[in-house]
Amino acid sequence: MNAFQIISMSPGLDLSGLFQKHKMKLQGDKMGRKGYLSLSAEIFEVASSLHMVELRKLDGDTLEYHKFEKNLSTGLKDIVWLTEVNIAKSIDKEKQQMQSL
Repeated sequence: MNAFQIISMSPGLDLSGLFQKHKMKLQGDKMGRKGYLSLSAEIFEVASSLHMVELRKLDGDTLEYHKFEKNLSTGLKDIVWLTEVNIAKSIDKEKQQMQSL
């Protein structure tokens, strides 16, 4: 749990006014195994030069979502910050994928 999550649990503290927030819905252009891949993206402007993006799969195949997420992460690797926990999770996912082949 990070500091923002702890603070957000406090009924007296509301940090939502500190961030500009934009919401988008995206849909793939090709039909997948379980329909079109649909995503929700929330973009938080933490500072003028720092944005946080949260992606969620709304509909479609989970494997297609993971493929999209990996391609996006690879394309943005020079500008995306990962925590040590996320780096460890990425390594574990890659190991599992290699073992399943």
